[in-house]
Amino acid sequence: MCTDRIPVYRQRTTSLARALAAMGALLLVTTAAQFSANARVLSDADLDKISSVRKLSIDVMTDITMLSRRPDLSQTDSDCVKSTLRSLTQIAAELQSYEYLITIESELKNFDDDNTLRGVLRFAVQNALKILETERKHLVEVSDQCARNPISAEKARQATQFIESTQSVLKSLQPRL
Repeated sequence: MCTDRIPVYRQRTTSLARALAAMGALLLVTTAAQFSANARVLSDADLDKISSVRKLSIDVMTDITMLSRRPDLSQTDSDCVKSTLRSLTQIAAELQSYEYLITIESELKNFDDDNTLRGVLRFAVQNALKILETERKHLVEVSDQCARNPISAEKARQATQFIESTQSVLKSLQPRL
């Protein structure tokens, strides 16, 4: 009887870990932008926008993760919520490659070379936007597939709105990069 529960617990723990990893990866891009602010590339208003993305990402991930743990969730709702979490995990996996850019960018800030910093950030933002657009399209599909399950469809829409908000913030940074 206990052995039946262990895999379910591990599954839930793995889903939570993946969801948190997704949130962390999304924050990597915003962390890179914060480092550049020290090098006079971004304004205080830009940093405020980035802060709002952080809060929203925490809210979305917490909400979806908590929903995935509900024992009264139907199997179809559960499958849809897991699909949404997998999409967010995919974002994390793809954005992790930009962690290296954060290290480079934070080291370059000491050289007072704003053009180099802009180039690094431009590259990171452009590629992050490509990844976010691909995943946004996927989440729209998930939302459509889950339309008969209002709870999970709403969470897929919520994740899509988060991605769109993040895209909007990143796009607003582009003119200065």
